[in-house]
Amino acid sequence: MNILSMLFQLPVRLLALIFSASSLLFTPSAIAQNDEIPAGIQADEIQWFTPPAGFAQGAEGAMLAGPPNKEGSLYTIRVRLEKGGIINPHRHPDKRQITILRGTLYAGRGSKIAEPYTTQYTPGSFFVVPADYVHFSWAKDGDVVYQETGIGPTANELVESE
Repeated sequence: MNILSMLFQLPVRLLALIFSASSLLFTPSAIAQNDEIPAGIQADEIQWFTPPAGFAQGAEGAMLAGPPNKEGSLYTIRVRLEKGGIINPHRHPDKRQITILRGTLYAGRGSKIAEPYTTQYTPGSFFVVPADYVHFSWAKDGDVVYQETGIGPTANELVESE
C-alpha cells in the first residue's frame, strides 16, 4: 500500500491538515527550492494526486511549487476537474490567485452548490479568493484545468454544504 492510499483512509479534516503539512511529498523534484536558480517542470513530469473523499469529486491536484506549509513560501497548485467535478465548499487562511487554463470554471461563493451562486470563468480568466472566504469550484459543463497560487502557510477547512 503506498502512502497516498494510506492517507486517503484518514478522516477528511485530518487529511487536509496532513496534506498541508506534508506537501513536500508532492513537490516534483524538478522544482528547485533555491530562488537563485531558474527551475521548471514539463507537463509530462507533473505528479497528480487525488484529493480525499469528501473534499472533492472528479478532481486531481498537483503541487507545482512550494511548499505551502512554510511561512512566507510562494506555492502553486494545479487542479484538474472532470465534467461535473466539484471541490466542495471550503476555506483556507491565505488569499489565492487563480488562473483558468482550460474549460469553464464555475467559481462559487458560500456553501450552497448551485449555479446562481457562481461566476463563470473561461480560459485566460483570473480571479482572487480572499483569505477565510467560503467558496467551491465546479466543472459544470466540461473538463477544467486551473492553477492556484498563494503564500503559505495554508490549509483547507471543509464547510458543510447547504
